Amino acid sequence: MRQEQFPGLPEEGATVTFERGDALVHEDRLFLTWEHPMVRGALDELVGSDLGSAAFLVLEEGPLPSGTLLLELVFILNCVAPRELEASRYLPPTSLRLVLDRQGRDYAALLPPGGLRGKSMHRDRQTAARVIKSQADLLRRLIVQGEQLVAEQAREVVDQALSRMRAELEEEQQRLRSLSDGSAMEELQLLEDHQALLEQTLPRTRLRLDALRLFVRV
Repeated sequence: MRQEQFPGLPEEGATVTFERGDALVHEDRLFLTWEHPMVRGALDELVGSDLGSAAFLVLEEGPLPSGTLLLELVFILNCVAPRELEASRYLPPTSLRLVLDRQGRDYAALLPPGGLRGKSMHRDRQTAARVIKSQADLLRRLIVQGEQLVAEQAREVVDQALSRMRAELEEEQQRLRSLSDGSAMEELQLLEDHQALLEQTLPRTRLRLDALRLFVRV
């Protein structure tokens, strides 16, 4: 345990089951589904913590030449907006990934997330610390370069979201303009205001560095 209290767990503890039939027979057993507060709380704690956000792996085999260093960076593009705007309809939280070599070249398209597997160095922290310290300047430069590269990708994603939003809302506005009753005109005004707010909100989407993985081929 990395915290004193497990999310949603009573102080006296609990007996749980993943089988609905078991829970129906035994009333003292909590039936856990993906929507149960205990499960959602545990997932929120895991996703919201720094656990697993950085790793150092050694590649002992594969096509990459010995001495290869790769830095994988995963960014999250997130639009923070009031729920009533429904911004996530056009721009949901989006993961953007880079895999940079020493020269800052991106190999993400050639090396999918499951394509890089190695031996984790989390049990040999001394060796990992020495390697990371020796490459600190390079890693800082790659992180800065990665932020610049991913910003370009993010702009493309935002532009695509804006295009989808405009196409959908302008089509609906055109339909309302073809109607002559007053209620349609009121709805049209609301829709135009809604689009104007989205035009301001979507470009303010934020980029967050979510995870790093360092790979070294021995």
